[in-house]
Parts: sequence; structure tokens; C-alpha cells
Amino acid sequence: MKSINLKIASKNVPLLIAGGLFLLLFLFTIILKFNGLYGQDGYEYLRYDRELMHFYQSGIKPHDTFFPMFYPLIGSVLVFLIQDSILSMQFLSIMAFCMGYLFLDKIVRLIYNPQDRVGVNIFLFLFYCLSPYVFRFSLLVMSDMLTLCFCMSAFYFSIRFIKFRHGMDYVIFIGFTISAILTRTPSMVLLSVPFFYATTRFLRNFRVKYVLLSILAAGILMISDYYFRHRLFVFDLNNNSLAYL
Repeated sequence: MKSINLKIASKNVPLLIAGGLFLLLFLFTIILKFNGLYGQDGYEYLRYDRELMHFYQSGIKPHDTFFPMFYPLIGSVLVFLIQDSILSMQFLSIMAFCMGYLFLDKIVRLIYNPQDRVGVNIFLFLFYCLSPYVFRFSLLVMSDMLTLCFCMSAFYFSIRFIKFRHGMDYVIFIGFTISAILTRTPSMVLLSVPFFYATTRFLRNFRVKYVLLSILAAGILMISDYYFRHRLFVFDLNNNSLAYL
């Protein structure tokens, strides 16, 4: 009974660490009034976020932006909850930072199944949570953490699919892959390896249901980019060219 309780407690440690980090970082931004606007990118994301908020009220589409729109789009939805554009986008970065930690923990457990679960939590905390780049961007109005979170999620579900061959894992993998690319385009390079590897495995056990679900998931995720910017994935349909490359 004692060993079972210890196992349950060790499984909850990542959630406790992620929850504690989320509260700590979010309180830090509120108490110190740190707005996270660092460099031109942050201000451009904020501008697009606010124009999306104006669109929800007036129906006037926002002016186009060079950057992919998924980060400010999700941030603009969070404004309805938080009532502050800057704080909602910082909230999104902090939440993505914590979710990235949870998915990294899941990846390590799925691949290695370590016996020393506490040691894994300490290792990930030191080398992920306290990584200068990761920690810094968790507080900024930037798309880096959301992209990292989507990439971690995509890697996790690609490994699950390769290991267990569940078709739904492949559908979720496609959803997170599209989300990552729509948040920051160069992530397609990082995710190309698991995509081709998982897809070749998927085609060996081809099932129409999961193909259709994958297409549906990708289509739903790309609707906003097509509606607001007349772009499909990374292609600019206005100029018949690649939009971000």
C-alpha cells in the first residue's frame, strides 16, 4: 500500500511543479508590473491582438502582419477571460511554458520509463525550467513558448503513435504539428522528422477514418489564417508564393 501511495504521489509531482511555477511567474508579472514587451516582435503581436479584439466588436479585419497569427489569436481569446491584452499574452506564454514541462516529462517517461521518478523531475526542473532561454521567454510577449509547447506535444503524440499504433494519436499529432507551424513557421523543420517517420508508419496501416479526421483537424486549424489573411498553411494565396519563407 505504501509503495502504491508513493507511486501516485510521484506521478503528481510534475503537476505540482508546473502549477507552482505557473502561480509564481504569473504573480511575478502582476506584482512587479512587468509587461513582457521586449523588442519589435512583442509590440507587433500586441498590435495584432488588439486589432483582433476590435474585429470581434466591429467586424473590421485587422491589418496584416509579417508574423504567423496563431499566438495573438489565442491571446485575443484569452482577453475575454483576463480583460487585459498584455497580461493575457503573458498568461499564454507562462501556461505554454508549464505545459511544455509536463509534455517533456511525459516524453521522458514514455521513452525510458525511469524508476527514479523524483530524479527525473529534478533533472527536468534544472535543465528545462531553469534554462535561461526558456525561463526568459516564459515571461515575454513572444510566440516562442507556445511554439515549444506545441512541438513538445507533437513529439509526444508521434512517439505514442509509433509505440502503440493508435490512430487517434496520429490525428492529435497532426493537430499539434499544424498548430506549431501556424505559431512559428520554422518549426516545420524541427517537426519534419517525426512527421515523415510517423506518416510512413501510419500509411502501413492505412485507415480512412483517421485520414479524414487528420484532414478535418488541419482544415479547422487553418481557417483563421485563410479568413483573415487569405493564406493557406505557409502559402500566400494573394501572391501565389510562400508567405513566410
